[in-house]
Amino acid sequence: MFNREEVKNILNREGMFPFPSLDTKLFFSLSYYTGLSIETVRELRWGNLDLDKEKIRTVKVDGGDLEEVEIFFDHALTSLLIELKENSHTIADTEYLFTDPNGGPVSIETIQKNFELTMETEGIDFCKRKLTPNSFRRTYNFWYA
Repeated sequence: MFNREEVKNILNREGMFPFPSLDTKLFFSLSYYTGLSIETVRELRWGNLDLDKEKIRTVKVDGGDLEEVEIFFDHALTSLLIELKENSHTIADTEYLFTDPNGGPVSIETIQKNFELTMETEGIDFCKRKLTPNSFRRTYNFWYA
């Protein structure tokens, strides 16, 4: 898990540093501020978002049943989502927020690579501390859930 100071330093920096791209910064910010798993974030489509009401509609599995849930997000994410939308060629409701070159959801391998690059840039030994991309979600759930 990250401590609060690390999360603050990583997610609230001006510009992209330590992130390789806006997509990466937004991806990990969504996981942290919503508590969503990396798998759920990578499957988000533009139609899941309501930027005016600052919420995400998604589905969770509850004892084998699918249940639609609404998750409200921090206002800070709204500006990042708007920026991503303005700079994206994939903005139809059915299209993914985070895409691979073929328009499918970004791969787990790309997420892991970007996570490792971000941690190395920030000077965090993610291997020794057993941190993964889902550590953003776990940190949120520990501190706020």
